[in-house]
Amino acid sequence: PSRLSSSLMLQVRLLSGGRVISEQGLALKAQVFRDAFVTRTPSEREAPFDPAQCDLHRVDVLRERDVVAAGDCEGDFSYTTAVPAGRTLTWRDLARRALVRKGQLIEVSAVDGTLTITTQALAMENGAAGDAIRVRNVTSKKDFTAYVVSEARAQVRF
Repeated sequence: PSRLSSSLMLQVRLLSGGRVISEQGLALKAQVFRDAFVTRTPSEREAPFDPAQCDLHRVDVLRERDVVAAGDCEGDFSYTTAVPAGRTLTWRDLARRALVRKGQLIEVSAVDGTLTITTQALAMENGAAGDAIRVRNVTSKKDFTAYVVSEARAQVRF
């Protein structure tokens, strides 16, 4: 297969003295086990994700592709949906935590060397750290792109 899969076909050719003795196809099943997060208690939508509030359970990540494996979620995440207790977390359940929310008034700065220009803007979409978001200048009403740098702050890059 073009990517790692739990099922694959392997073509085997046996040679002796440069001559083909036998050619066969073998069907193989592969497994890759990793520790994945399982919720210990129910979690609410937009609540912060805390790995300490989860148990670890061994799963085959080739069979259960979308699970959140321990060590894969570095950073600040929150729940995108309400998750019941005892469920293995998937990447559909988590997203990087938004530092800027749509409709929020934020501070936007443009930095060039020692020169810094700062203005207020209205966030036109949610954004996590490093995300490019559309913002609207409060004074001129013009939209432009800025990158989220921290809580309620973004920066224009040249």
